[in-house]
Amino acid sequence: MRLVADGKPWRSKHIIERAAKGERPAVVTNELAKLWEEGRLAKVRWGVWVLAGKRMPKAKDIRPLHRERLGGPTGQKVLARLSAPTPAPTLVEELGVSRQRIDQVLKLLLEQGKVSRVPHPGAVRQWLWFRSDVKPKTFLRRRAPPMSTGQTRVLNVLEPGTWHWVSDVIAAAAAGQSPTSAAKNLKVLEARGYVAAGRSGHRRYVAITRRGVQHPSREPGHAYCPPADLPEDAASEPGGHA
Repeated sequence: MRLVADGKPWRSKHIIERAAKGERPAVVTNELAKLWEEGRLAKVRWGVWVLAGKRMPKAKDIRPLHRERLGGPTGQKVLARLSAPTPAPTLVEELGVSRQRIDQVLKLLLEQGKVSRVPHPGAVRQWLWFRSDVKPKTFLRRRAPPMSTGQTRVLNVLEPGTWHWVSDVIAAAAAGQSPTSAAKNLKVLEARGYVAAGRSGHRRYVAITRRGVQHPSREPGHAYCPPADLPEDAASEPGGHA
């Protein structure tokens, strides 16, 4: 009773750890049941108690078990596996659990800062997951689809979050390649999802996508070509095409 007198919710496990003093866990469990029957304790849910008369706590107020903080046994297996960037379908296949469970665990670990993610350079709308203490740059450079020097030049002149006229991009990226080659490389990048394209009247415009920004071959810091002068409603936010 001294433990729960603070009005906070207590788990049976934590009460046993603090109050058993050599007693068998079953003895403490029986005492908790007796106090509940006497109306001195209230049961929040199975295995969670609070002093009778206190308001019922919210789920976030209940101290989680250690295995819950890590997403249970599945969470521990996921963390052990993420020493290198890995897509969720691979975790499903290797661990033999459902995709829904993997998504739940990854979301929990992401909220706790135990894992990070980057866009999958070889797949649309997929993430690569890895432990937060892992640096994925070298891995991504090795695994990302190869990009030619001309294609890299095109990416380097595109400013994130901004639309550019295609003609300006081709002119800016034409150093070391012909305008025809720059135009072809721009089409390749669009097909691979590294840039998004649109049209305003007879003129076409492009913007770099998140996948393009994340590609390890791109080298930020280059001079960007000028932004396109578009009507307000001519194009949506570039990030929406990522």
